[in-house]
Amino acid sequence: MPLNEIDLDHADGVAADVDSERRMREIRAVVGRLPAGQRAVVELVWWSGCSMQEAAEALGLPVGTVKSRLARARARLGDQPVFLQREELA
Repeated sequence: MPLNEIDLDHADGVAADVDSERRMREIRAVVGRLPAGQRAVVELVWWSGCSMQEAAEALGLPVGTVKSRLARARARLGDQPVFLQREELA
C-alpha cells in the first residue's frame, strides 16, 4: 500500500475516533440529566450490558421497576437530538 493511502486511512481513523468521543460526551451529558434511578438503570443495562434481572439484583429492585425506569428513560431520551438514532435506545 502506498504511503499516502496509509496516511489517509490513519487520518480517517483519527477523525472517526474524535467524532465518536464527541458523541459520547454529548450522550453522557444528556443521560446525566436523568433522575438518579433512571440513570442507574441506563448505565447498567445500556452501557454495562446487564440483563434486566442483573440490573434489578444490583440495584435491589424488582425487575418490573427496572423495566419501567428503562421505559421512562427511553421516552425521555428519545426526543433528544443526540439519541435520534433509535438503535442507541434499544
